[in-house]
Amino acid sequence: MQPQPNENQVTAGYVPPQQTLTGEVPQQVMIGQQQPQMMGVHGQQVLVMEKPPNDGLITAVYVLSACSLILSPLFCGLPAFICAIIAITQNHPKGVRALIISIVCPIIGVVIAMLLFGAMAGL
Repeated sequence: MQPQPNENQVTAGYVPPQQTLTGEVPQQVMIGQQQPQMMGVHGQQVLVMEKPPNDGLITAVYVLSACSLILSPLFCGLPAFICAIIAITQNHPKGVRALIISIVCPIIGVVIAMLLFGAMAGL
């Protein structure tokens, strides 16, 4: 004969809390942070992972900044600067570094162009 379970006895395993439906749904939502989000719905907790930021704008800034060194500081440096500003307004974590690169590379490109034109004028 098997022993009868005692009500004071703790059973192994997870038992979800019992909750009656009252019309209110408890929720705790953290938006705009770099950590997992917890939302409770009817006593259930769901872990929602935030999607990492898209690095497309940052890649465009790096490519355009490199092209501003070689090709044209105006036509490649200006779009790099605009993309960096957009990345900063979207609170991208690499936005400030991209802005600095998009400012420094065209300046270096202008210096390189002046040196090349000066060398060509001396020939």
